[in-house]
Amino acid sequence: MRGELAMISKEAVAPYERLTLSKEYLLTETPVRLPDFHVCVGSGGERQLPEWYIEKGIKLILRTEIIQVDLASKALVSASGQVFKYQTLIIATGSTPIRLTDFGVQGIDAKNIFYLREIDDADKLVEAVKAKKKRKAVVVGGGYIGLEVSAALRINNLDVTMVYPEQWCMFQLFTAGIAAFYEGYYAYKGIKIVKGTHLEGFTADSNGGVKEVKLKDGRVLEADIVFVDAESRPLTSLFMGQVEEEKDGIKTDIFFRTSVPDVYAVGDVATFPVKLYNEMRRVEHVDHAYKSAEHVVKVIKANEKGKTTDEYDYIPYFYSRVFDLSWHVYGETVGETVLFRNMNPACSVRKFGTYWIKEGKIVGAFLESGTLEENKMIAKVARLQPAIENLDVMTKELGRSLKAIYKDTDADYEFKYVVLGGGVAAGYAAREFVKQGVKRGELAIISKEAVAPYERLTLSKEYLLPERPARLPDFHVCVGSGGERQLPEWYIKKGIELILSTEIVEVELTSRDLVSASGQVFRYQTLIIATGSTPVRLKDFGVQGTDAKNIFYMRDIDDAVKLVDVIKEKKNGKAVIIGGGYIGLEVSAALRVNSFDVTMVYSEPWCGPWFFTADIATFYEGYYANKGIKIIKGTVAAGFTIDSYGDVKEVTLKDGSVLEADIVFVDVEARPLTSLFKGQVEEAKGGIKTDAFFRTSVPNVYAVGDVATFPLKLYNEMRRVEHVDHAYKSAEQAVKAIKASETGKTIEEYDYLPYLFSRSVDLSWKFYGSNFGRSLLVGDNDPTTGNHKFGMFWIESGKITGAFLMNGTFQENEAIAKVAKVQPLVDYLDVLKKELGFSSKEEDSADPRWWRGFWICR
Repeated sequence: MRGELAMISKEAVAPYERLTLSKEYLLTETPVRLPDFHVCVGSGGERQLPEWYIEKGIKLILRTEIIQVDLASKALVSASGQVFKYQTLIIATGSTPIRLTDFGVQGIDAKNIFYLREIDDADKLVEAVKAKKKRKAVVVGGGYIGLEVSAALRINNLDVTMVYPEQWCMFQLFTAGIAAFYEGYYAYKGIKIVKGTHLEGFTADSNGGVKEVKLKDGRVLEADIVFVDAESRPLTSLFMGQVEEEKDGIKTDIFFRTSVPDVYAVGDVATFPVKLYNEMRRVEHVDHAYKSAEHVVKVIKANEKGKTTDEYDYIPYFYSRVFDLSWHVYGETVGETVLFRNMNPACSVRKFGTYWIKEGKIVGAFLESGTLEENKMIAKVARLQPAIENLDVMTKELGRSLKAIYKDTDADYEFKYVVLGGGVAAGYAAREFVKQGVKRGELAIISKEAVAPYERLTLSKEYLLPERPARLPDFHVCVGSGGERQLPEWYIKKGIELILSTEIVEVELTSRDLVSASGQVFRYQTLIIATGSTPVRLKDFGVQGTDAKNIFYMRDIDDAVKLVDVIKEKKNGKAVIIGGGYIGLEVSAALRVNSFDVTMVYSEPWCGPWFFTADIATFYEGYYANKGIKIIKGTVAAGFTIDSYGDVKEVTLKDGSVLEADIVFVDVEARPLTSLFKGQVEEAKGGIKTDAFFRTSVPNVYAVGDVATFPLKLYNEMRRVEHVDHAYKSAEQAVKAIKASETGKTIEEYDYLPYLFSRSVDLSWKFYGSNFGRSLLVGDNDPTTGNHKFGMFWIESGKITGAFLMNGTFQENEAIAKVAKVQPLVDYLDVLKKELGFSSKEEDSADPRWWRGFWICR
């Protein structure tokens, strides 16, 4: 009836679609303005102008701030002293951005620092955009409001930089794979992104306007406009102590009734039972805001008539629009993920999706650029939660094929060149293709990882350090060789398809097809296999209890991220390293720097058994002991025990010893990833056999890096080399060979000098050549002295065939590399020792077993 309903709002305008403020409202051409986006146009309903409320007899009380609420007496008191009495109250106060004042940020009183909650905020931002001439904007925060405002500012031709502390944008919702697409797309649009650092403060100009944004990593960004997309806080303070609360919101039942009779809460402020997941949640999104409001009114009116209503059965839903993109996500975003379709932001068709899988069921779904029907389909998938192993049933229920939705045409993806793998070799191959000349769209890199190729060796070194650790994008290739850092946008600019988060599960070299886990088919003309190697797991050796949590291996950045998280969680704990290879030595050093109690365990008589001599190992073991690292040799892990949380608790060794452990890191051995090609290519010494140009036995198929067994010209034998240096050099050689063959030219054969290096604590060693023959120690290998500089030479048939140097200068390392390559007569040693400033001590290897094999040629 007329006069029964009143709406009280602090704002000066009738209710509107608030989400428009970060989208069309900020655009330069034909921006949206009121009255065009009053509710309920967002859901396709009637546009409720102020006169609509008058016509319906609804009292619209605007510009009225309620400052006091007494739920017991059912009274609301405004700032001007007005008292409003009610019989039934619906709390729909929403949420507000948390201000930077709450984080202790300096200089926040500078002008032109903006937040976005109401239309007044949007108006002020629009005015600043029009007024500013320098037009540099910094957006603080990587949530969806930050992403939308960044896009709008860029469309307004501002120079935009986004800053957020997380590893990727929309960290709470997006996977790394989804985020990689949007970050690449934003870079493609000219938006710069700074990740992994916090805001420290602002400086102001002489007029009091913001001038610079200071970051905690020391960087300073120019800014005329700053937009802040921080967390939000539900507006519940008026009701504190009067209603029951939960999870920062007002607790309600499934009908949005609070603990106080005749008081209901909806939208952002309500913590309600999500029936689908049988748990209490608070949802901040317009979709839930209007659906919960509709539901509560139905409940109130049904109660008045003595009737009942259905329970609120909500499926979580979020969406956003930026540039020419539009994504929708339904359901849970927890568990394992499966990505499907094209993830390259430079591709003309930008359509892809993700499923979240938990306990064998699809519980959530994301889709970029879907049609109305396709979005309805993924919503149904998220609600039905079909079993992943029974896709046929789901297809029948949905009435159409899942795969059909994501195919642009009947044709598969076709590329002239495909590099399979996302490691160092892939990144350097891309660089060489660009040098040699490649057209847009000809080259694709397909990687299971969610990030662009990076210097993998950083993961066991600087990535694990507690102070100023290395983080992406700082170590993308090709910084390891002093080249340009190839960020995701580099691939976009060069026209290279960077297809991430895509696992190839089937390869058919005859038909030149690669099939992904989601059913995509990629066809190539020329293939470079750069799949690398993977750590051998302890379960392969029959070790018990390997399913305990906090047992780590190191292959990709996800492994390193998980290890870092546990290092922080188990601060100053106990760590056990299984294996004495150079990765184990590096991780041991990093954990010790993190103040862990570290014990290394390996079965061999000394560390680095496939490479170090007893002399070199003696130094390392002594040095590590001086640093507080305990070493147990001659035994292996027999099993693990776990605590009540499933975390590793103890390591049991075969000699009967039991070691306490909060973290276990395993560095046993690695296995080349060649299983996809078994029976299709010729193999040798555990790898794919190639010639000196990395051509395999199959035409137009090349293999590089860890997987390639190739002719080592210097020693006239076939070898397989697992090291980053060979990975990138072999990739460059293969690309040169491919491009030369297209023009009928020839290139020189691959003439590789074996090279290994490592860095840990304040030590850095390099090795070149071969470690066969008699060893000669030069310098002082006593770890207790302050001079941690010594060398080792290997002598065979009267020649120096290999050289090792600890803590050498750049020039000294170049000198020993030249020695290993030239292989001078042993008489040259006196000259070399003099040049390096060493005294020498000559002795044969203590254990002849050492010379049976060099680890890279196993």
